[in-house]
Amino acid sequence: MQITKTSDRAAYLKQARRVANDGCDKCPCCGETYRGFFAPPVRAWYERGLFRTGRHVAVDCYTCDACGAEWESDPYEIG
Repeated sequence: MQITKTSDRAAYLKQARRVANDGCDKCPCCGETYRGFFAPPVRAWYERGLFRTGRHVAVDCYTCDACGAEWESDPYEIG
């Protein structure tokens, strides 16, 4: 058996995503509350390294239904 992710690591990654998305629930332009039925789309990349040797980083992408503005969360590490 090989452990690929501990429960502590999974909890850390979940908390990092929650902190990165803090304040993203309202549109920065008009103040409308984000009402997405599903999780927002995620854009992910490897921070550095050609052969996936760096950290795997992502941001959540939001769109306002009222005014059409788009914004992103702060980058956070994913497992």
